[in-house]
Amino acid sequence: MIDRLYDCKPEDTVVTQVKEKFGGLRFYVSGTTDEFMDEIESAEMRSERMCEVCGNGADIKNIHGWYKCLCDEHSGVV
Repeated sequence: MIDRLYDCKPEDTVVTQVKEKFGGLRFYVSGTTDEFMDEIESAEMRSERMCEVCGNGADIKNIHGWYKCLCDEHSGVV
């Protein structure tokens, strides 16, 4: 998902930060287009429904005080 954002990033866009927060992707940039901001928003929303271990469908869960987006199979592993 992050690679895809970098692949479609406009040339003059500067990525300032990429992180996980509250179980979802956060991708911060400066100097970009509205279209790329839409791509970022879409990826961030998808990340909140995709297991961060395997990529299958998932929900954000509170695991030992940390918010993680995990499928049922992987929520017991962490």
